[in-house]
Amino acid sequence: MRLESNLALIEYINKFKTSLIESDNVLLSREVDKGLSSLNGFTDGWAMLLESVVLVKRKFQSELNNAQLNELDNIIKSVRNLLYPS
Repeated sequence: MRLESNLALIEYINKFKTSLIESDNVLLSREVDKGLSSLNGFTDGWAMLLESVVLVKRKFQSELNNAQLNELDNIIKSVRNLLYPS
């Protein structure tokens, strides 16, 4: 999945957070929100966001449905591509 811009990625992540809240995974949504709040316009902010979403997948993947897992994988890949362009 390729998004047009960083803003599109942030919007995609916010939709993911909404889906977490709607499925009663508020704690996971807060973890993703921590990562989003670390965005500061520098690479380290994106790295902290990546840490947050990887943590969500590692610790809580059993609480996510298939669509949420796919969205999370898309987020992880997109942020990695941002950090490590090929």
